[in-house]
Amino acid sequence: TAARAPTFAANDGRGDASIPDSVPFDLTHAAWGGKPPPKDLIEDTALSRFLTQRAVQLQIYYFEFNLDETSKTWLGEFMRPQEADRLRSDYHGLEMLPTKDSSSFVGRMLTEPDSNVLVKKPMGCAAGTGNGGLFGDSGYKRSQNPYLQQKYFEYTDEIRPVKIANDLMLIREQITEEMGDDLKPFRAENTALLTALEGSTGTVDALKLLSGEEVLTTPPDVSQGDSSPFRLANLDLIRLLVTRQALTTTLKNDGPRTEWLREFSNTKFYPLSMQHSKWTAGWDLEPICDEFLRGVIEAGERDVAVRLLRARETIFRRWAGEDGLGMV
Repeated sequence: TAARAPTFAANDGRGDASIPDSVPFDLTHAAWGGKPPPKDLIEDTALSRFLTQRAVQLQIYYFEFNLDETSKTWLGEFMRPQEADRLRSDYHGLEMLPTKDSSSFVGRMLTEPDSNVLVKKPMGCAAGTGNGGLFGDSGYKRSQNPYLQQKYFEYTDEIRPVKIANDLMLIREQITEEMGDDLKPFRAENTALLTALEGSTGTVDALKLLSGEEVLTTPPDVSQGDSSPFRLANLDLIRLLVTRQALTTTLKNDGPRTEWLREFSNTKFYPLSMQHSKWTAGWDLEPICDEFLRGVIEAGERDVAVRLLRARETIFRRWAGEDGLGMV
């Protein structure tokens, strides 16, 4: 099988490429047809799927860095429907793992046999169609020159799925450790916002925090070289994931102003959280989750904002293992 030509340039995970937003299974957010949210969106499998997705993307980046086009293509297309675009290293978003849970994806890879891929690539100059001569009117055509016919060279690449799966687990472990550290200041930020909203001048203080007038957190130091290449991008996305999980749980549990929150989130949050977007972990742009919370507060829905922040704290406790469940 001939290897595909690369269709995009590799970058450091902060790309702004034009990437299709389609995913291989339905994630329709508009009130979920009046039904509860999909099960996977409110259970810890969402975190597990996210960690595996980012591990896959980082491994794809490593393949690109080492010019291993065959392995990059194979991993990017693994288990994805034929009509779906392959997973790319510069996709900045959630929900791009092609299975409902992480174990299905990794388990399938562990059962895949090794395979050989025949790669065929052009070499030299292809036969042209232009005319020869100084002014191109000699009657000589390059296509008639037998020495200029297109030639190819072939070689065989080996795909070893079990090794790739083991590498993914090592990468996933590193991402998990980094995320455990990076979530701590984010949790402190959530506590500060909740404290501000529940105070006497709550709305004013909370908006100051969200606007950046008071620094809540700073990005992790990645200058020492021991961080994974996508660490800051991962932090941006985990903030988005925590907020989405909190929002989804809040909508499922119902309560005061739930219908308002549903309508507001269907226009101000879900369309942005379910697609490729610019990363904001460098604080050059306002994070989607902060913009959403600010919109809730500015709409006068202080109690709704408090519910969302409390739901985020519940997720922090669960993912930290403080409720006995831990990270799945």
